Amino acid sequence: MRLTIDNLQGRGPVDYTAALDGSVMPRVERKMNQPAELQCSLVASGSGFVTPAAGGRVILARTGGGFVFTGYLSAAPGFFYLGCGEQGPVYRYDLVAESDEVLLNQKALPNRAPFTARMAGAALRELAADLMPGAFDCGAVEDVDTLASYPINPQKNFSYHAAEIALSARASYRAMNGALLLAPVGAATYALNESDTNFSPMGLTLACPK
Repeated sequence: MRLTIDNLQGRGPVDYTAALDGSVMPRVERKMNQPAELQCSLVASGSGFVTPAAGGRVILARTGGGFVFTGYLSAAPGFFYLGCGEQGPVYRYDLVAESDEVLLNQKALPNRAPFTARMAGAALRELAADLMPGAFDCGAVEDVDTLASYPINPQKNFSYHAAEIALSARASYRAMNGALLLAPVGAATYALNESDTNFSPMGLTLACPK
């Protein structure tokens, strides 16, 4: 895994991979039609460590290529004193980040007429354009199904409406690396290989929703 954070201080992305707490693996929590959340911890000692800033751009990627999570720190990291090391005091920083659509959630939707006889994908693309024109790549947003009628409540954020639109069309949406994705439920399948050396039965949890 490779973790980089752009603290928006003009230095660009900073590689924090070496500072990841080896005792606590980074955890990405994904729920259908909800923003993804990344939780990880950094262990820092010495004066060269730059404390991640709230709102920093976070990218967790596989070493061989491919994104695991992209988003922004939702708050300044909590920190705890662990003791004194060879280079001075040692602290642990606990980070929490939300996926890219947090940028859209920070914007207020304008008052508009309900979507009538519109494709779900077209409605999602239009909502994103209303909030941040051109900020997100919508090339992977499929039309999916037609919405008979869907009213827009400006008091609700983008994620709420994206989830409702996706559920109405029996689809799922996701934001990753500056792009929005919308696809029918069941379009993506995942295979588990129990003979893989990286497969961990203790790390597998299956849940059956109501």
